[in-house]
Amino acid sequence: MKVSIRYKIFISFSLLIITVFIIMSLVTNITIKSSNETVISKELVKVKDNITVYVRQFFLLSDIEPEPAAFAKHSSEILADLEAKLNIKAVLYTAAGDPAGLDSGHIPDMRSGGRDLSHALNKKLSFTIYSGGDIVKADISVPVVIKGKFLGVISYTKDYSDLYRSGYYLGNILTVTILIMLLIMFIASYVISDGIIRPVTKLNDMAKEIARGEFNGKADKTANDEIGELTSSFIMMKEQIHNSIRTIERDHMLLKELESYRKKFFDNVAHEFKTPLTTIRGYAQVMEDGSFSDKELCRKGTSYILNECDRLYRLVQSLLTISRQTSENIEVLFDEINISKLIADICEEMRLMAASRNMDIHCEISPDIRISGFTDDLKSAFINILDNAIKFGTEASVIEVKVYAENGQANVSVTNKGCGLPADKLDKVFDPFFRIYAGSGRSMGGSGLGLSIVKAIIEKHRGTIKIESTENVFAKVTAEIPQKDLQF
Repeated sequence: MKVSIRYKIFISFSLLIITVFIIMSLVTNITIKSSNETVISKELVKVKDNITVYVRQFFLLSDIEPEPAAFAKHSSEILADLEAKLNIKAVLYTAAGDPAGLDSGHIPDMRSGGRDLSHALNKKLSFTIYSGGDIVKADISVPVVIKGKFLGVISYTKDYSDLYRSGYYLGNILTVTILIMLLIMFIASYVISDGIIRPVTKLNDMAKEIARGEFNGKADKTANDEIGELTSSFIMMKEQIHNSIRTIERDHMLLKELESYRKKFFDNVAHEFKTPLTTIRGYAQVMEDGSFSDKELCRKGTSYILNECDRLYRLVQSLLTISRQTSENIEVLFDEINISKLIADICEEMRLMAASRNMDIHCEISPDIRISGFTDDLKSAFINILDNAIKFGTEASVIEVKVYAENGQANVSVTNKGCGLPADKLDKVFDPFFRIYAGSGRSMGGSGLGLSIVKAIIEKHRGTIKIESTENVFAKVTAEIPQKDLQF
């Protein structure tokens, strides 16, 4: 059976209010009772001091040494004096616990059953509070000690009905006040919960409309709170769903563009394969015809065939590398790499190549920056970057290599001075088979796959790579890879 959230909140608040009312009523009654007992305790301490003073004055004025025997002997006189001065009807007990000064028929009925007397005989002030109807009384037993001598006990009963009656009256006022406050809270809670539920109900109706494919419903943001945020999020979600549907409608065009890209890619691959295969086929056909009478021509043709075969092999390896970097899930095989040491070693290895063009490599490497990855792949990527910096840099210039950590990223930048890159080609340099200077042929030995492989390797390590350049001034390549503790 479906139960509305409104009724759930109503029941929950009702139970909470009843529980709070019961707890607060109990706490109020306990507090009043404890307060009354505290008042009585303080009063009894004062009475004890007064009784002790009056008894001491009796012995002093009577010129009698305060002894237990004298206390029992003059009990009637002591009680009469206390009754006159303190207005109490008391019973005097000797140090042995025997009543004195009254006959057994005049001894009041003490409700404590002897417990208070027993405590008083042990020199402890004791009292017991009991009630009957609207009457509240206390049996009080006061030990009398003068000059360090325990003389006996004086017990009496006192009526505290007025004190407890005022406490109960105060308790009733507090209980009614608490009840009124809780009722006000209940009404306020009901109004607030209704204000919360109403927009949620409207959102539920809109969700049903969306499920039917209708997106015309509106939800007004009426509150600057969590419900208002929920409404805003719901509106945003509705718009995103609507946009997603429109995006799906555009997917057909995107798929056509993807198919066009794939065709272009394979056309480039075919073109790259066609040129060396044509050369190989030409020389092979000449060899098959047996017209190689010139040994030098034969050697030259064989050399061309071997070189083109090597180039085809490198091209195939590059394509396989791109495929592996973009498709395999190899993160679980990553090792810990000290990228600072790796770049330092690469720079040292490339110094000889740089020296061939009278260039120098200047390094600024922060120590012990660590990442996770494949050493061979990263080494290949950064060698490729540094190789390009040397090839396309100005002779006798300096290549700057920096390695540093920033915002949880290991940053590697390589900057050279040279021809740089045209601004209109910066966004294409990572495309497969793209050559910046197409007219230069293959004099630099490039197939247009180098930077594509570099990008695939860096992205496989959850990193990013970018190029900044000003034509005929400089080019700067920056790779960012998450540090080891932040990579996954």
